[in-house]
Amino acid sequence: LQAEGASDGHIALNLAAANLERFDVVVTDHRMPIMGGLELVRRLLELGYRGGIVVHCSPLCPSDQSAYQALGIEHFIPKPSDLVAIVEIVKTSARCRN
Repeated sequence: LQAEGASDGHIALNLAAANLERFDVVVTDHRMPIMGGLELVRRLLELGYRGGIVVHCSPLCPSDQSAYQALGIEHFIPKPSDLVAIVEIVKTSARCRN
């Protein structure tokens, strides 16, 4: 696995939008500066991103959980989490989208 980081949702969106095939999976935090995870997911899908999407989050309020699920997001990594769990969920998400 190779990973690339972004310090906020806006940077992540720009990285992915430059080449929608570049990333097999996007792992986003729900709470980020400038653009949060929910908005990032919406914008990625609007652009036609077809890779996996995983949301790393503390427990979500029911409306946020429903909003992600309405967008087709099925993979969540609860905080706190360990690296093994993150890698397994990322692998699962990549297989589900391919």
